[in-house]
Amino acid sequence: MAPSGRVRVALLAAFHTVAVCTCAMAQTILNVDASRDCTGFLRYQDVPLDAGVYRLEPVTPNDGGLFWAFNPADGRTSYCDGQGHQCYEGWLWELVYQVGLDWPNMLFSGPCNQCETPQLAFNCLPPGTRADFTMPFPQTLRLGIQTYCYHAVGGVSVRLVTRLGFQSLTPEFVTCPDGVAICNAQAVGESPVSYAWQWQGASGVWNDLVEGSNSDEGGAIRFIAVGVGDASVQVSRAPVETGSLGVIGALRCTIANGAGVITSSPIPLTVCIADFNCSGGTPDDADVAAFFDAWNNGDASADFNASGGTPDDADVDEFFTRWNAGC
Repeated sequence: MAPSGRVRVALLAAFHTVAVCTCAMAQTILNVDASRDCTGFLRYQDVPLDAGVYRLEPVTPNDGGLFWAFNPADGRTSYCDGQGHQCYEGWLWELVYQVGLDWPNMLFSGPCNQCETPQLAFNCLPPGTRADFTMPFPQTLRLGIQTYCYHAVGGVSVRLVTRLGFQSLTPEFVTCPDGVAICNAQAVGESPVSYAWQWQGASGVWNDLVEGSNSDEGGAIRFIAVGVGDASVQVSRAPVETGSLGVIGALRCTIANGAGVITSSPIPLTVCIADFNCSGGTPDDADVAAFFDAWNNGDASADFNASGGTPDDADVDEFFTRWNAGC
């Protein structure tokens, strides 16, 4: 009669990553190696991920993975049934995964228990075995295998699929008061993907960007937005007395598809008022010359301290304070 029962401790094993493609849906193969010695305590391997909607799918060497399954008894098999299942010692496919601080979950091989070959162990996975999870902000995916702390061989391989996420995102942007700020977001995932944008003012409240004129919370028209439903959005000062880009502290993008919805981290906007000639570079002597041209002509654009009067020495002082500060 086969011995009954087995005591196992958790070994969360080493993994290797192999990039598969960067295309409509980003995919990465994770190979979890069961042969790592744990010497009496739990070892976890972490995979840092950005905000996104993800899926884990078991794969084999035929799909680009390294492993079919793992064996906690140094590759031995014993006391299997006539189908090569229900072994006392044998091969199995199990994976522990944990998202952030959530409790660990398990993908497992179902009713076959341990098997005579690694291929049998993989083929015992129920059809459609997979794990879907969402990370609303950057977190850690923790992977591992439960097995003895010694004599384990093999491992398991999974495909990590990004069903929705940001492939690229403008980290921040700087413009002059009369310039155009362009912010880009590129999604990766299952098509179709929709885009929406919001802006944040001094109050900290997030407001939806609308195509065309946008007003502050007091109702004053402040800026113009173009492309609010696209991957690239542009904002510029509205050509009215109340127009200003300075009311925008940050933008953020929300992407959505059939897998879910993800919102980006805030993208700060800096209005560099010392870039007087709007060249886009670090304020330099050309900006000084442009400022004094406007100041000598009494142009309202030289009212640097926004006092409302004719540009005077106080405006010069304020200009050089900002110019020396680099913006």
